[in-house]
Amino acid sequence: MKKVVYIIPEYLGSLSNPAYKSILSVFKQVGIKPIPVELQWKRRIMTQYVSEFMDIYNAAKKEGDQTYLFGFSYGAYIAFLAAIKIKPKAVFLCSISPYFKEDLNDLYKSWIRMSGKARIIDHKKYVFDSLAKKFNSKAFIFVGDAEQWQLMRRAKIAHKLIKNSKLIIIPKARHRIGQREYQNAIKNIIISELK
Repeated sequence: MKKVVYIIPEYLGSLSNPAYKSILSVFKQVGIKPIPVELQWKRRIMTQYVSEFMDIYNAAKKEGDQTYLFGFSYGAYIAFLAAIKIKPKAVFLCSISPYFKEDLNDLYKSWIRMSGKARIIDHKKYVFDSLAKKFNSKAFIFVGDAEQWQLMRRAKIAHKLIKNSKLIIIPKARHRIGQREYQNAIKNIIISELK
């Protein structure tokens, strides 16, 4: 049985970023093969991102693989939705984006404008409270204590609603996967939980 992890970056993110290369390296150290996921980000909505990820997953999966998902920000949102369909062994939800239906009223107007109308309409379809009841994987939920309060709230609610979850609040960490504190927290969990 082979262990594999699909790594999904943030919106407009790329796995050529050194931060992701470091994470890929840690997964390799514990015997888990990383599968980088590069998505077409521009002018698309969450439903399309999840569909594109599922196409990548279905093309790469092998019978008997033990699957893990790892996502940061929008990538964590995608990983959460995909996990409901594919039921991986565990999911790493790093600073999951607070764009579920329940979150939208509390977002800054600038975040709403940046997202665009089509994306916001699509987000209204995703009710975290209902989706969490269908989520059956172990979840490692990361959030920095220096991130915007909306991300902290989303992480805490996710931890409360996902039965088999562990919340990791990272001191001094902002919304930056490459920040040393964030990298160390991820590395520590991968090594302690998956080795």
